[in-house]
Amino acid sequence: MNKDKMEKSYCTAIVLAAGSGKRMGTTTHKQYLLMGGHPVLFYSLRTFQESEFIDEIILVTGKDEQEYCRKEIVDQYGFTKVSRIVEGGAERFNSVWNGLQVIKRKGYVYIHDGARPFIDEGIIERAYECVCKSDACIAGMPVKDTIKIVNERQRVESTPDRATLWAIQTPQVFLADLLLKAYGKLMKQNWIQVTDDAMVVEKMLNHEVQVFTGKYENIKITTPEDLVIAEVSMGYTVEDYASYEKLAPEDRKGMATKPALCEKVPFPMTKEGQCKFLKAFLEVLEQVPQNRGRGFFYWEPAWLPVAGSGWATPESLEYIKEAGPCGNEWANQALFDYEGNALPSLKVIRDYQPK
Repeated sequence: MNKDKMEKSYCTAIVLAAGSGKRMGTTTHKQYLLMGGHPVLFYSLRTFQESEFIDEIILVTGKDEQEYCRKEIVDQYGFTKVSRIVEGGAERFNSVWNGLQVIKRKGYVYIHDGARPFIDEGIIERAYECVCKSDACIAGMPVKDTIKIVNERQRVESTPDRATLWAIQTPQVFLADLLLKAYGKLMKQNWIQVTDDAMVVEKMLNHEVQVFTGKYENIKITTPEDLVIAEVSMGYTVEDYASYEKLAPEDRKGMATKPALCEKVPFPMTKEGQCKFLKAFLEVLEQVPQNRGRGFFYWEPAWLPVAGSGWATPESLEYIKEAGPCGNEWANQALFDYEGNALPSLKVIRDYQPK
């Protein structure tokens, strides 16, 4: 988007971090669990802080957690865009309503779950482009699995057409006046059968909501298994691999990790940094309660840049509605170097001893 050709509207991000995390099975709320050396909440706040689209952040926390968040997260990491920290409510919609009450200026409002740490600038930009045209939009991705409608006896009643099904994520972005009107009407009715903000706008105002493309990695940390899935890959180098894959420039995406991003992660993009990351990950895995942290899935550990080859065929790109191109963009996150030699990080996994 060329924002020089248009005046950008004021954008507020309301980040929800008031959940108790009951499904995590821990005494620590999920948004404060450590992931890669930082609280889960840190990552979405950092993305909004650094975004050129976001002007203000309102953080909604659990009861009696405002001071903790101010000192240990907002001040600790210098999140200067956080203008208010407010207490959430009993349900998600109560927390959103509390956040809406303190927005400084009208414009657009991004509602985002603090337990979704993998939001990025691309999602924020696509949301802005979409909401400018529709006044109401939500991130989502086409479902990959077959979905069944099941009755109370766990018998299949029907199978919806997968082509019509999208898994909805956050952020969910709206014209501020529109969302305030919808939530105001909801609060007067005290109707609590809503699961996201789009549903409030749909049901209360009969307003159409547009879906834009999020990303599959934009998961919500809800269960111990989610936390394990979230900690699965780490770059070991910023050395480019164009000479290995031998793809035309228009056919390659380039590197998964740009050199400029190295300063924004707690572990350096080196072989040593990858080792430290994996050790930290294994320590997190060990903390998963109820002995559930028994293993993990590492994303593309053996991905090597191969001449003329990419991560997807034209048919699979069409199926997942991905424009491409399809280079070897995860090669620098593997556990083997570009020549196929094992990296020291494999020894970290092999030799790790639980405490």
